[in-house]
Amino acid sequence: MKTYLFLFIFLVTIFSCKLSSSEDKIYENAIPVAEYTKQWRDKRKINQVFPYDIPLQTTDGFIVNSANLFKDLDKPLVISFWLSTCSPCLFELREIQNSYEQWKDEVDFRFVAISTDFEKNFGEVINITENAQFPFEVYWDFNKEYSRLMPKGLNGLPQLFIFDTKGEILYHKKRFRIGESAEIFEGIKKAAKEFNK
Repeated sequence: MKTYLFLFIFLVTIFSCKLSSSEDKIYENAIPVAEYTKQWRDKRKINQVFPYDIPLQTTDGFIVNSANLFKDLDKPLVISFWLSTCSPCLFELREIQNSYEQWKDEVDFRFVAISTDFEKNFGEVINITENAQFPFEVYWDFNKEYSRLMPKGLNGLPQLFIFDTKGEILYHKKRFRIGESAEIFEGIKKAAKEFNK
């Protein structure tokens, strides 16, 4: 009996270790949505320096902070701001999704999609994310704080930015037409070369 108990504890320990992955790191210092009070902040109270301190909601019910998510960058960070009601946004995300694995084989980068939807549409953000099974991280900027910090208030979506390790914008693309993902990948490759200098 002791042998079985030991074996059971051993297997549970091994299984628990396998569950911890790089995604656990992403949710470092995460707070369950139920324990977080969402409140609007004046722009002056938002950290104006990259990686800022913007609370973002995951599609599986946690609040994470951009200061934790994007600290210590060791590769280009690509952020696409999108809306669930924006067809060009969805075209962009799907086109990137279709090329994502191939791009990752060629260049090391991190891709993040941040929805700026109104709260009433967040259910659709979850549906789109789950149905598409995006291979990249998806968050929701429920306070729309990025729109108060990014160039021209993120007017006109989608908008895609590539940041270097210091948070400087290396590439910015506004709007999207089918077939333009190749241009985005050129921007990612150029940013990766900057990292490798």
